[in-house]
Amino acid sequence: MTTVRWVDEQWAEFVSSTYGIPVDAAVSMRTVTGIVSGDRRYVLKPFRDDRFDRPRIELLGRILERLDASGVSVAKVVRTKQGHFAARARGTWVSLQMWVTGRHTNMHHANERRALVSEVARLHALPIVVDQAERPFLRVTPVDVKYAKRARYFRDRVQRIEFADEEIANKMRHYAHRAELAAAALRQTNALRIAQRRDGMYGTLCHRDLAPHNAMYRDGSATLIDFDLAGMDVRSYDICQIINHTVYLLGWDERAVEDAVAVYESSYPLCPDNIELLYHLLSFPMLLVRELMEDGLDGIAMSRNPRLRWAIQIEDLRARWLQRSW
Repeated sequence: MTTVRWVDEQWAEFVSSTYGIPVDAAVSMRTVTGIVSGDRRYVLKPFRDDRFDRPRIELLGRILERLDASGVSVAKVVRTKQGHFAARARGTWVSLQMWVTGRHTNMHHANERRALVSEVARLHALPIVVDQAERPFLRVTPVDVKYAKRARYFRDRVQRIEFADEEIANKMRHYAHRAELAAAALRQTNALRIAQRRDGMYGTLCHRDLAPHNAMYRDGSATLIDFDLAGMDVRSYDICQIINHTVYLLGWDERAVEDAVAVYESSYPLCPDNIELLYHLLSFPMLLVRELMEDGLDGIAMSRNPRLRWAIQIEDLRARWLQRSW
């Protein structure tokens, strides 16, 4: 449950004057401010990261407007009275978005997972055409560079930790090596270059942050929110994110994994290069990297951490499934 901290009169005045929306209440929450205007609800979102300059916010606003008009369920950004998607307030850029009713997607329910996957397929299937000068605002770190960095982090972290349990230590060293192999395979495969070129030329927009809390579920459908990390990327990266979140929350369930891929392909079939990339991405022990990013845990605490043991069990099952099925 969100804790209400205070009613912000300054934000209320800002929304009223900038967007022409009468404000009945402006309630500050953890990272955003909820706006109430009659029976309408909005979210006022600040962008404090240096990556979010005005051109990128404006571009994402136009893209989300087009996605919504084309039938992709996303959180729309509201234009200011001057027709802009970005506004300046309190030393940062902000945007006003429509409040999305529903609740965070529950990955334990197959129908909710399928709704999320189907909406992501619809997102990918709609080509996003932008001017050449705007493409840099949708440029993202290539997946092979991202995974190489994560593999180095994994290796260095494992080397620094003195695990109290030798079995756990051996497993972590094994998966640190596996992470490096997966990252190297990504870097070397031609499938990555082919997928980047094909998806890039098509105009594929990837969400790139598909945690369950970034998809609101209601009445059998999912609405995608929080496009902060969105950009032009390979489709398999989004699918891999959904699968990793699913197995972390459910435990290893190969039927759920295979179902996610099947549901996606029923809407928008994967090319052979993206299928190969998905294999390499799933070969990376991302769940263990996630656990190692927990700060402040020493070797003894790590060895006793039930979530770490849980993640190792999932990665063991994942590795056997990959060897058997791909």
